[in-house]
Parts: sequence; C-alpha cells; structure tokens
Amino acid sequence: MIPLGKRKEGTARRLFLVDKTFNGLFIIMLVGMLSGMLCPIVDAVITGQFLGSDAVAATGLLAPVMSLTGVITVLFSTGTNQMCIRAVGKADLRRVNQIFSTMLLCSAALCAAAGILMFVLAAPISQGLGATAGLPVVQFAADYLRGYAFGLLPMGISILVNTLLALDNDRNRVSVYTLVLLAADIALDLVNVLVVHGGMFGMALASSLSYLIAFGVTLLHFRKKDRILHFTPDNLNFGDVREVLMIGLAGVIPQGMHALRGLVCNYVLLRAGGAGALAAMSVASSALILYSAVTSSLQSITGSVTSLAYGEEDRTSLVRTLRVSLQIGYRVGLVFLILIVALAGPISTLFLNGGSEETHLQAMRFLRCTMLGNLFMLGCYSINGSLLGTRQLKLNYLVSILRDGLWPILCIALGGLLSGLRGIEAGLVLMGLLSLLSCCLIVWCANRKRPTSLADFLVLPDDFYLRPEDMFEASMQNLREVTEVSEQARLFCLKRGESAKTAQFAALFVEEMAGNTLRHGIKPGRSGVVELRMIFKPDKRMIRLRDNGKPFDPVKWLEQNHPEDPSSALGIRMIVGMADSVQYIHSMSLNNLMVLL
Repeated sequence: MIPLGKRKEGTARRLFLVDKTFNGLFIIMLVGMLSGMLCPIVDAVITGQFLGSDAVAATGLLAPVMSLTGVITVLFSTGTNQMCIRAVGKADLRRVNQIFSTMLLCSAALCAAAGILMFVLAAPISQGLGATAGLPVVQFAADYLRGYAFGLLPMGISILVNTLLALDNDRNRVSVYTLVLLAADIALDLVNVLVVHGGMFGMALASSLSYLIAFGVTLLHFRKKDRILHFTPDNLNFGDVREVLMIGLAGVIPQGMHALRGLVCNYVLLRAGGAGALAAMSVASSALILYSAVTSSLQSITGSVTSLAYGEEDRTSLVRTLRVSLQIGYRVGLVFLILIVALAGPISTLFLNGGSEETHLQAMRFLRCTMLGNLFMLGCYSINGSLLGTRQLKLNYLVSILRDGLWPILCIALGGLLSGLRGIEAGLVLMGLLSLLSCCLIVWCANRKRPTSLADFLVLPDDFYLRPEDMFEASMQNLREVTEVSEQARLFCLKRGESAKTAQFAALFVEEMAGNTLRHGIKPGRSGVVELRMIFKPDKRMIRLRDNGKPFDPVKWLEQNHPEDPSSALGIRMIVGMADSVQYIHSMSLNNLMVLL
C-alpha cells in the first residue's frame, strides 16, 4: 500500500482529471446555454420593434405551449444523458448505443407527432389561450404556432444528441451549434421583417429554419470515424423508456414550479404595488435570465460527472465532484452578486425605457434581493445534481419542489400580503436561505446522520460502501511513479491473499499500460495523468486505468496488428490473454480501460 504521506500526494494529483473534466464540461455547457438564451431575447426585440404590441402579446400568450415543447426535449435528453454516462462508467459501449438508439427513435417520433398536432390545432389552441385577448392577437398566435411546428423535429433531435457530444469527445460542437443557431435566427428574422414581410408565421418559420440549419452542425459529428455513438436499430430496448422519463422529470419539475411560482408572484405583485411592481420584478427576472444558465449548467454537469463516478463505485471522485461544483458555483455567484449590487441602476435603466422613478428604484431593490437569495440557493443546485447522478430521484424531485416552488411561493405570498413590497423583498432573500437549509435537512434525514463533512452530503445505497482494504488507488505523472505504483499494486494483491501470478499480473498491467501512456500517449506540452483504481472483493476483482492521453484501445490494436515477432507488444498480449475481460472506451476526452480478473 502507499504510505500515508505519498497517498495524500498521489490523491491530490489523481483528482486533477476530475477537476479538469468538470471545468471543461461546465465552460462548454455554460457557453452553449448563454448563446441559446439569447435567441428568445433577440426574437422578442425584433418582434416588438417591427410587428407591434399585438405580436408581442401573442408570444406571451403562447408561453405555456413553448414550455410544453421544452418539456418534451428535457424528458428525453436528461435521462438519456444520465443512462449513457452510467454505461460509460462500466465501459459498456454496446449499452451506450442501445440507450442512444432507442431514445433517439422515441424522441423523434414524439417530436414529429407534436409538430403535426401543433400545425393542425394551431387555431383552436390559440383561441383557447386567448379567449379575451382579441382577434388580432389570436391570429398572430395561430400563425406563429404553424410556423414553429416545422422546427420541433430538428430541435428535439439536436438537443438530445447535443447532450451526449461531450461524452463522445466532441465538446466544442455544442458551442458551434448554438452560435450558428443564433446567427441564423437573427439573419432570418431580419429577412422576414425587412424583405419577406411574413408576419408571425415568418418569424416562427425563421426559428424553425434556424434549428434545421444548426441541426446540420450536429450531424457533422457523425462523420467522425472514432465516434462512439452509432444508431443501431437492431439493438433497441424500449424497456429503458420508463427509467429515462423518470430521470427526465428531474428537469421538468423545476420548469413546472417556475411556472406556478410566476403565477402566484404576479398576483401578489399586482395586489401589493400594481403594474409598476410587476414591471420592476420583470426587470429582475429578465436581467438574471443569464444567471439561470449558470445554475442549470452547474446542476447538469454535477449530475453527469457524478453519474460517471457512481457507475464506477468511485466514492473519492463523488466527493471531489461535489466539492468542485460548490467551489465553482459560489465563485461565479459572488461575481454576479457584486456586479448586480454595483450595476443595479444601469441595469434597471437598460430594461425600463421610461417609467417612474419609484419603479426604477423598486427594480433595483428586487434585483439585489433576488441575487442575494440566489446566492444562498446555489448549494442546492450542486447537491441536487449529485442526487441525480447517484439515482436518488425522489430526493432530487423534493429538493426541486422546495427550491423552485414551495419556499418561493410561501415567502413571496406571505411577505407581500403581510408587508407589501418590503415583505416581498425579504421573501426573495428568505426563500434562498430556507431552500439551502431544507436541502441539508433532506440529506440529514436520508442518511440518518448529521452532515459534518462534504462526504456526508452524498446519499448512497448501503451496499455502495467499499472497505479501504479492498481498494487501491494511485496517480502517476512520470515513469518513476509508474515503477513505484507497480510495486505497490503487487504488494496490495499479496496482502489481499491473491496468488503470486495475480500480483505479478497487476504489476505488469500498471507498468506496461501506464508506462506506454506516459511515454507515447501524451501530446507534447500537455501534462499527462494516469489514474489507477483496483477493487478486490470476493465477488469482484477489477483494475481500471484512466488517462488524458491519446485514444488507444489495446484489444482493438491487437485485432488490427498481428506482428510476426512473438516478443512484439508482449505486455499487451499477456494482459489481454490473462484477463477474463478487457473493456475500453474513450469518452469525455479520457481513456478508460477496465480489466476484470
């Protein structure tokens, strides 16, 4: 075993891959979400400037329908992502493509059916939503639905596939997709209002065409020869649909809670301060819409990386993922808070063109109070992502309902009805504090133990526990460390009562595979890290290597290369020959090699 001092040093380096993976995924997703959120803002500005107030009212009228289309994509994309990542954690490529193929087919069928229904029922849907809105608004809404119907299929497929591109070592494509979507949307919107004069049907059709153009960017991914995602229609399993939808509810519940919260908040605001108070809160909501990209990205990436570690029974990486998520979240949150406090005045002026001085001042107060409450709430997103990744779905639902529904509704309603606008301001701060406290209490009750360390915020099954004596972990960054860890792996096996043959195999495995990676697999100028994880239990003997080097599948290499010299690639030959199973997968820009003995 590694001496205590070296264990600490090795563990600190070993966790580098967890940090780097999380940071890379978070930045890519955040950029994509920020770009995507600009699309509706641009649409709203162009609609208001060129098509008038009735057109703007029509888009507001259709907000529930637009939310419903979002629910369809979230249901499939969230669950598919989580289940595929778990399969990656087990290095099960066949299972990854089974889930991907089944859910791609289901999502496409559902989006196509929804698009047809939207086009056919555009008029009655608009009339039902706008019974008192007036004929022009209803007509605008129906025209918009007909044009938007054409975009549901490419939008739904793109979103599902894009959630898996980081897993398939293509992180940057999502950013390119969203930038192309934004550019196409702006260009086609302007063509519609300045050249074609297609009205609201043209605006919606411009959005649909933008999704279709951006979909082409997503399809280019499948030209890559080394991709792991393949559509395999002969390997479908519709039994996975139920689990995918259950996981997808983790993304749908917050949307439903936000809608309910908005209805209650609007009612209380109108009673407490009239239209001016409603306008002031709208400024706060609009200004902080980009901040929601941070919280959404944080929760999603925490769930993804946690799911990978959970599939590997890697408690150390689970703790580290939660720590990195909290660190990033609160650093970004503090920056946002400082900016909002300092720039509340200019932000209010930007969104409120005109209006009374009192409305501007109220908007500034709402902005600052909302951001302070959000800062308290940040920890909930990290914990909720961890609950999702460890399959604690009911607890995930409960945290979302409290954070996005119950506490905001109670705090804002009681504050506004008892103390007017000042009560609403206090409620905005209090809801964040109560959300965080209740989240901690939920974890406490689930574990039946008061959390005293970060590891105590993980909710894991009772059989997830690995005894320290059954596990060996180490990290290597140079050949000297490879030699040391190789010997330590051999001694670990002997101490566990394994045969000398098994101990020698483990030592050879580390020396050959880790050594080859550091010698030949690391690009010049890049810091190479190889992580070793060994689990030896009565019912399981597993060795896993992970590194950030060039892709290399030893089994595939042997199948494609048959050197005549028996001594050539002797180490790889011996490892593949002696192991019961050797599985390799290259995902999230990391090599994962799993050997079962």
